[in-house]
Amino acid sequence: MTGGRARAAVAVCVVVVGLTCLLAVAAAVVSFRASDALLVPRPVATPYARLDPARASGLPFATVHVAEPLGRAPAWYVRGRTATWAVLVHGMGAPQAEALPLLPLLHSRGFTALVITYRNDPGAPRSPDGLSHLGADEWKDLDAAVGYAVAHGAARVVLVGYSMGGEIVCNFLRHSVSTGRVDAVVLDSPVLEARSSGNGRRTDVAAPATGRCR
Repeated sequence: MTGGRARAAVAVCVVVVGLTCLLAVAAAVVSFRASDALLVPRPVATPYARLDPARASGLPFATVHVAEPLGRAPAWYVRGRTATWAVLVHGMGAPQAEALPLLPLLHSRGFTALVITYRNDPGAPRSPDGLSHLGADEWKDLDAAVGYAVAHGAARVVLVGYSMGGEIVCNFLRHSVSTGRVDAVVLDSPVLEARSSGNGRRTDVAAPATGRCR
C-alpha cells in the first residue's frame, strides 16, 4: 500500500471511530433524558381524584399544612376518638384520594387520620430537580408528618403506604430517628425495589418479591 493510500485509510478509520463515539454519546444523552422523563411525577387522571373525605364518606375533615423540609405541604386531617394516628402515604402520581376507601374503617376504630402530600405533589413544594426520587428523599416529608402527628397529640402512629408510598414508608423506617413513634405499618401493593435502567439510574420499578422492607 502506498503512503497516500495508507494515510487515506487511517483518515477513514478516524472518521468512522469519531462518528461511532458521537453516536454513542448521543444515545447516552437520549437514554439519560428518557430516564428523567420516567421520574417526572404526573398526576394520574382518575374519577375519584376530586373527592375528599366529606364528599366520599361524609367524614368531617380539615386541610392542615405540614412543615416539610422543602416547605409547607397540605394534608387531610380527620379527627378520631383516640390518640392513635394513621398517617397515609399515596403512590407516585396518585392523588390523596387513593386513601379514601380506608378512612371510614379507621374512623370507626377511633383512629385519627392524616393523609399527606409530599414533594412534587399538587400543592406541595417542588424538589430542585422536579423528579421523583422513588422514596429516597420523600421519606423526609413523611418524617415531618410523623412529627406533626406527635406534636398534635399522637401517642401511637400507624403508617399506611400505597405503591411507591410503601417505599417511602420503608425508607422512613430505615433512616428516620423517629421510628420509635411507629407502632405498626400497613403496605398496600408496595414498590420495594427499583432496577437499574442500564445507565446507573433507578427508573424501572419492579413488583416486590416479598412484603417486607429490606
